Amino acid sequence: MDMILFPDTLLRSNDNTYKIIKTIGKGQFGVVYLAINQKSQQQVAVKQIFNKPLENIKVKELLNQELSIQKLIKSKHTVQIIESFFDQVLKTNIVIQEYCDGGDLDQYIIRYKYLPEAQAISCLKQLLQAFKELHAYNCMHRDIKPNNILFSQGLVKLGDFGFAKQLDEQNIAKTSLGTTITMAPEVFNQEEYSFEADMFSLGIVFYFMIFGKYPYQYQNVNPHQYFNLVKAQNINFSLNGITVSQSTQDLIKQMTAYDRKKRITWLQIYQHPALQEQSRFPREVMKYDMLQTDKVFNRAINEEFYQVNGVAFQQKIFKNQNDAFAHKLSEIKINILDNCSNQQQQVDQQQIQKDKENKMVQQQKEQEEKKKLLLMQQKSDDFELGLQKYFHKRNTNCILIQMLNSIRNLKGFKINYQIPAFLTCKKLIKLIKEYRQILIDKDNIFGMVFFQDFVKQKQYQDLIEMSNTDLEKVRQEYPQILKECKDSIKKLRMNNAQLLSHLESEECNNVFDNQYKECLTNYSISLRELKTQEQTPEQRNLFHHIVLISDIVGIDTFEKNNFNFDFETYKKEVYQTPFNQMDTKLDEACMRIFS
Repeated sequence: MDMILFPDTLLRSNDNTYKIIKTIGKGQFGVVYLAINQKSQQQVAVKQIFNKPLENIKVKELLNQELSIQKLIKSKHTVQIIESFFDQVLKTNIVIQEYCDGGDLDQYIIRYKYLPEAQAISCLKQLLQAFKELHAYNCMHRDIKPNNILFSQGLVKLGDFGFAKQLDEQNIAKTSLGTTITMAPEVFNQEEYSFEADMFSLGIVFYFMIFGKYPYQYQNVNPHQYFNLVKAQNINFSLNGITVSQSTQDLIKQMTAYDRKKRITWLQIYQHPALQEQSRFPREVMKYDMLQTDKVFNRAINEEFYQVNGVAFQQKIFKNQNDAFAHKLSEIKINILDNCSNQQQQVDQQQIQKDKENKMVQQQKEQEEKKKLLLMQQKSDDFELGLQKYFHKRNTNCILIQMLNSIRNLKGFKINYQIPAFLTCKKLIKLIKEYRQILIDKDNIFGMVFFQDFVKQKQYQDLIEMSNTDLEKVRQEYPQILKECKDSIKKLRMNNAQLLSHLESEECNNVFDNQYKECLTNYSISLRELKTQEQTPEQRNLFHHIVLISDIVGIDTFEKNNFNFDFETYKKEVYQTPFNQMDTKLDEACMRIFS
């Protein structure tokens, strides 16, 4: 009998030692623990598989299938297996997986009740990316539910491949697997099914994200009654007072169509309006929030993948045979395969030769398909990284926008902020115009391999449109900021010729950058003198403003380094700095200003 692993228990593979921290989950076949790799100090999830269930040949087959598929799929949107082994000391089966520190979707909904529509769509896009990787290897998941959708470091990941299946021309599924509440009707009804069964389950989960409930009442009804509700498709799109767009309502209906032949396909979903709307590109550029790149969702590449492979997906069908356990929630349904006759068939030499020739042709086709898929993946990775870098460059400019917005929180302090605000506005216009010109000129500043294909994508045109909007919004603010600056100079009776020259045009002359830095330096010194030990919102706003100035002075460092920098998280961390740590942070900020 397997022993439960207690905290501080050590597990040893050939290359690593893992120390158990605590139990984080229990299942039908084992226990899941949080552990730490003693060598790398990386946290991992340890899956202990009990020996008794593995005595069942079918269960052992499912486990081996799960491990092989997870090792095959190398995507940041699927939970990755690090290694698996049999611990000789503890006599137990161990699987080491990446640890998802954000928990699962079910836990998230329990805590926050629901996801806003835009956030749910973002999660859906990341899950679609995971499925594209599965489909590249002809895999179905077959058990999509909230518990199997996990969050880790800002990414959405698909986990638990215990029911996953890789389909080839000679392999036909004999089992009916999944969870009733998210199961496709054709699976429940013991009919043939294919990749669109996962689409149905994903649609149910998508609704669950937005409303925090499932679309159909499943309590106090038997499975047959439940699927009658699914067939009627009377979905409540105003549950708990939540409202969603018509395009999202239509997408959910198409994803959860009862008839699998009427269900939206994996190609069509990329073309649906709900996923094509540009809500992730903010129109109000002067808003406080930063824009984070939707780095994982490259519509053009994904559409191309399904256009190339669409016919092949339609031809692959799972034969769903009768199963006594088909309607049990979250259980393995095992159907013993009939033994085929072992009687050998007489085949003449001509047929053998023909089979060999056909096999060679098939192998050549498979090699060509693999090369095509590899090229598509390389292009997708290049597009993703390039888009990430372009957004990083734009997000860097947003630091100046934050500074302009934060000035409005300093109206209670007696300080001349009008001149720094005006010079910051001029600097921002300069940066946006330079960025926009790079895009218009199609200058490959990041050395992308597939740049000529990239500039033809809609995302690239969106970048240009976004920069035009950014410039327009800042220019709308410019006249008022200029007026306030002139009034301030007149009131202070300043007669600085260089400063006055900047008032004549929005263009920056050759001495602008030096004078701008000098202005920010003096401005930060004046602000620092206003900082007290009072724990008030005004003092927090002042602290945040000074840190922003130091960031602007070092903006070249932001722009040239660390393209994965999370601006939004950094902004929150700065603003939430405890009062007793502010002086230390301000000293660091001042050092950056004067360095």
